[in-house]
Amino acid sequence: MNKLIQLICSFSEAEILRFEEFAASPFHNKRRDIKIFAQFLKQNHPLKEIDRKKLYELVYGTGIYNEQVMINLFSRTLNLVKEFLKQLGLEKDPVSGTNAMAYELARKGQLKLVEQMIEKGISDLDAVNYSVEYLMKFYEYAETRDALVTGFRNNNARVKSAFVKGEAAVNYNILNLLRIANDFVVFGYFNSIMDNDRLFNGFFNYFDFEKYLENLEKIGSPYYALTAVFYYGLLSKQNDPAGIYREKLKDVVFENLDTLRYQDQATCWTMLFAAYVFNGTPGRGDNSSQIHSINKMFVEKDILTKDELGYVMENNFHNIAFQAINAGDFEWAEEFLNKYRDKLPPDLGDNTYNLCMSRCFFEKGDFEGSLVYLSRLKYFNPIGRCNTSILFIKCYYELGYYEQALYAAEAFKAYMYQNKELTQKIKRPFEHFAKYAILLTRIKASGAKLDESVFIKAQKPEAYSSRVWVMKKMEELR
Repeated sequence: MNKLIQLICSFSEAEILRFEEFAASPFHNKRRDIKIFAQFLKQNHPLKEIDRKKLYELVYGTGIYNEQVMINLFSRTLNLVKEFLKQLGLEKDPVSGTNAMAYELARKGQLKLVEQMIEKGISDLDAVNYSVEYLMKFYEYAETRDALVTGFRNNNARVKSAFVKGEAAVNYNILNLLRIANDFVVFGYFNSIMDNDRLFNGFFNYFDFEKYLENLEKIGSPYYALTAVFYYGLLSKQNDPAGIYREKLKDVVFENLDTLRYQDQATCWTMLFAAYVFNGTPGRGDNSSQIHSINKMFVEKDILTKDELGYVMENNFHNIAFQAINAGDFEWAEEFLNKYRDKLPPDLGDNTYNLCMSRCFFEKGDFEGSLVYLSRLKYFNPIGRCNTSILFIKCYYELGYYEQALYAAEAFKAYMYQNKELTQKIKRPFEHFAKYAILLTRIKASGAKLDESVFIKAQKPEAYSSRVWVMKKMEELR
């Protein structure tokens, strides 16, 4: 029952109406009890609770209540809900729907109709705004066409079809491999990572990507730019101390950006951002100002990474705002936050907005204002809770609320000790901050001076959160 109710409660008004219609259709459901139950679900959506005995009377009329009958009703309805969701999925995936229909038509000998359907499907792919997705769907269509139609053509047609399909397969698989490798390296930034001999069976040790890119450019491939973006983006995150690959990445992006599909353009932004942030590529001068300058260009073009539902991705929204704040461009940061707040996923928008605004107000020196936004936050993931705790501690300290600051810092230290979700590599910078925050607060509250040995130790190259703020506060106490 719980699974069914959770699913039903997740339905939008339009979806619950369609489910009622779905259950009323004899093609999908021939049981009267499920039809009545679906009407009940529509009328009482969203459900808070169900009186099973009253529902039994509604569906089956008067009589002795039978728990097993109700269990069967919920089970059958859940199965129908799954079929309904499958139908919705097919509607949102025209490739799967078209290919499924093509096979049915082929079984009935309608090969000409099959070919027309697939050609239209391929033509409709022009609207796809991400090359990796385009190539995957194109290949699926090409596979279906070869399986059902091409075998009945002449040899020239077969050769042409094999060439086009093979080219799509190579482009898709190379791009997808590079995309996955980039994700893997980013993940490895926070966790241990395997060496290249084991990564993807050592593929990156043996495949000559430079030669491959050179050939793509030579033949004028439309996938040269995106392949180069993924490749140089990957190298810039691995071992690029002089920023050589980051500069190559920038050149490729700025020379080709306007020729790319929308989601490919957003990928360019992701690769550029990561090239500055992740290990192996130290910045030249003020990193935040450079990143913010790049971010502004992409935002002005309204190029932001979006999820499958069209919402701006929360982590990118957060990163754009934070880099603007780091660069001291508070006015632009607030304008961006207010303009794009409603374009975030509904379940993340308020939290992300309030965190970014609290950080913006803090950096402007409005600590009371920062606390107002912090008080609106509700975090259920460890990293979010850590960042919020740190900002609370810093606000209390700046406002002279030393008792609250000390209590919050000690609670944060205890949370880090007890937390089992985060790896030690991620926890260590937070633990160091908690240690220094406790020390700073005690010294500041007592009016004492900071021991010089503590200041010297804090300057060592170990990573810890809010390092600049900690060192500034130590300078004040020397």
